[in-house]
Amino acid sequence: MSQVPVHVVVMQACAGHGDLPAAVDAVRRMETDDAARSALAAELVLALMRSQNIQFDVRSLHALDEMLEIAQRFPPPGPQWPRLCAVATVMALMGTASEPGRVSPAEALARLDAVERDSGSDAAVGAQIELARMMFTFLRGIGEGDQSVYSRMPADFSRLRVLAGDDPRLNALADYLTDAMGMHHKGTTGGDVRPDLVSLQEKAGQIFPADSPVHEQIDSSIRAFEVFGRQDAAPTRDEFARLAEAARRPGISDGERAMRHAAVGGAALSGGTEHDLDRIAAGIGHFREALALTGPEDPRRGYLLASLALGLYRRIELTGDARDLAEAGDVLERAKAAAAGPGDPAWPLINELLSQIRARGGDPDARESALEVLRGITWNVLLQNDPAAARRAAREAASSAVQAARMCLLAGDPADALRALEGGRGLMLFAAGEFREAAARLDAAGHGELAERWRRVVETGEADAAPTNLRTDVLTALAEHSGVLDPPSLSEIRHALRTLDADALIYLVPGGEGYPGYAVTAAVGAPPGYLGLANLTDSADRDVERCIDTLATRDLGPSGGRKAVEDLDRLCDWAWRAAIGPIIENFLPTLPPPASGRVPRVILVPMGRLALVPWQAARRRDGVHAVQLAAFSFAASARLLCRAAAVAPVPAAPVGLVVGDPDTGRPQDRLPAARIEAYAVHQAFYRGGRYLGTRADGTVSRSGPGSADELLGWLDAVRPGAGAVLHLACHGVIEGADQDSALSAYLLLANGDRVTAEQIVRRLSTGPDRGIGLAVLAACRTGRSIHGYDEAYSLGTAFLAGGVRSVLATQWAVPDRATSVLMFMFHHHLTRGLPAWAALREAQLWMLLGDERPVPPGMPKRLREQWDKAGSVGVEAWAGFVHQGQ
Repeated sequence: MSQVPVHVVVMQACAGHGDLPAAVDAVRRMETDDAARSALAAELVLALMRSQNIQFDVRSLHALDEMLEIAQRFPPPGPQWPRLCAVATVMALMGTASEPGRVSPAEALARLDAVERDSGSDAAVGAQIELARMMFTFLRGIGEGDQSVYSRMPADFSRLRVLAGDDPRLNALADYLTDAMGMHHKGTTGGDVRPDLVSLQEKAGQIFPADSPVHEQIDSSIRAFEVFGRQDAAPTRDEFARLAEAARRPGISDGERAMRHAAVGGAALSGGTEHDLDRIAAGIGHFREALALTGPEDPRRGYLLASLALGLYRRIELTGDARDLAEAGDVLERAKAAAAGPGDPAWPLINELLSQIRARGGDPDARESALEVLRGITWNVLLQNDPAAARRAAREAASSAVQAARMCLLAGDPADALRALEGGRGLMLFAAGEFREAAARLDAAGHGELAERWRRVVETGEADAAPTNLRTDVLTALAEHSGVLDPPSLSEIRHALRTLDADALIYLVPGGEGYPGYAVTAAVGAPPGYLGLANLTDSADRDVERCIDTLATRDLGPSGGRKAVEDLDRLCDWAWRAAIGPIIENFLPTLPPPASGRVPRVILVPMGRLALVPWQAARRRDGVHAVQLAAFSFAASARLLCRAAAVAPVPAAPVGLVVGDPDTGRPQDRLPAARIEAYAVHQAFYRGGRYLGTRADGTVSRSGPGSADELLGWLDAVRPGAGAVLHLACHGVIEGADQDSALSAYLLLANGDRVTAEQIVRRLSTGPDRGIGLAVLAACRTGRSIHGYDEAYSLGTAFLAGGVRSVLATQWAVPDRATSVLMFMFHHHLTRGLPAWAALREAQLWMLLGDERPVPPGMPKRLREQWDKAGSVGVEAWAGFVHQGQ
């Protein structure tokens, strides 16, 4: 029987009377330089696109991709082919997403950009491209560790539904993807995915054809979720066997098989906690098989090597086998070489294991590996554009930093200990302001096109929602040219200290786990050093947080919080013994005396719950407070300290904005003493500025009630008359939320308006430098961190991240009447030429004078009356305010 000509096979298949896969195979076997081959492939492209359920059939989509490539060698004439080619390319690309390792999301996005350029303004093609771009952007974000893709899911899937229109297949896909990604998010954040599995499986059955290989992939994923979604125990023997069987099932690609072996390996190791040596050996074997199926350029190779090393390390912990130790070290070196630098999601795991392996072998490079962990964490935090995602990325940063610092201190290396501690401090706050001048730095580094893309995003006010790929590209360039991942050097810290007229930066590190506490120091006139502090812990026997939180309202009277005040006094006594006494008595005398004759000045960075302690109020046995012996400021981190020192100071001027007791609409929110304070400050020192809110006589200012729009409008006002000083006498609120988003903090303004910390950073960071010299937040708890103590992200530091030079904020709910007088005295000294830190110290010293306090002649009568009503003044009245910045 004669063989049927290829063109007949193809024509019959295209007409619906033949075997489409056979036609594809026949064209595949033709001579590569045959023009007829390209023409027949073009016919098959159209036939494949018309076939039912091609959007959900991986084999057909792979065939479409291959026929497209053949057809493009000699493309058919006519105006219809470019449009057909564009749509087919998008469909084929979407098919590749279901096969791990086939095409990287970054490569797919680049091809989509090329298709968009070639297809012009065709709306239908544009919708297909946008749908594919959304999917690959999500996949790239997940692969690169951008957890904020989850927060963008609701908006993205809403757009997906709009793009789908009335197409039932696309709408079904939208439903499926919404459920699948939501389940993925729940699983990665520790949630129980079992209730979602049945619905997902039902929708998959309605969408995908019965003979599609996607069903096998979905079933495999569901089996994995059934195992890994359980929170109560490791996989059973039968579950483990089913996963292993699925990894060896015929008919799946090498990429899919590799990931199944990796899933079995992960199940066997139970996250590195497994005790059964046979199961550990099985897990190691599955990771070896997964590696054998991946090439040297596979982006998953670093993760797979690190997972293999995890299995070897777990066996080392149980057996102490030196052979495993040597192999684990070699595997991790290969993993580090395979990983794409600190931006690789596996980077922290690789270097953490490498540090432990090297430490077991007595290798001094163990400390360097521990520091590399922190570079990876810094990258992950900088990559996120959503506070909740950034918090998840930074969750382990502080503990990793303290562990690395202790390792360095035990080796007698305080310089590396400083580097380590900096790697776990204020990362979210650093990220919030880091992209402010990214465009200028990209231009300077020769990335003009990337700078322009970033500039366009910033100008639209959507920098926080920048596409994942753009943010990654910007961060990659900044990391290469500006050292954005590395903490400031010792010389940079010393330069910042000299600029800010300070003597030393001191990290306070709590003890625990058998370690003492430490004060790790960087000073202008001395080498880096440390003090061992045996009493410095943040343990629960002194419930610092309870003590501070009891000071619950700004109008706390002298008897309303007596227990809290007593606890605060005891805390101040402990603070001297635990840290400040040794610092003042043993460390500061070793430094050269300040040339100006001022008192010694230190900038503290307290780690963990130590951030809640009013260190400036530490009390010696004779009743002398630390503030009487030295000047204290605080910093979120050395990075933020150097950033504050690098910007030009803003000259003082008697203009600015004062907001006093804005009417929130609730009588219980009124702050009579705060309005007297604010109006007195405005009238005495800033009459040329603007006053918003309630005046001293209870009437609303004609300039405005103090709304959110008025405050935010002033923050980015560029007119010279706006002034450079902001004083806020209002409510600061911290509200609890879930674990991922931690707390939210906001200023409560007129009519119940809210201005959050994130809004402040965004408003100040997206425009030109406003030139605000000082923000005084005489509101409750504006210095309290809202994303974990070591993140130091508060209402106060939000202003610093946005470029404000100096900030005064509060650690607790300060008493209303006494605070009013303290704030007046602060501005009294400030407007007489003292820097903000010195003016605050003078005001606090004035409060400590007792009955001998000289009252300035300019203090208004109503404010003096507030002072008389305040009664005796304790630590709670003056120590709650802290200074940061210049």
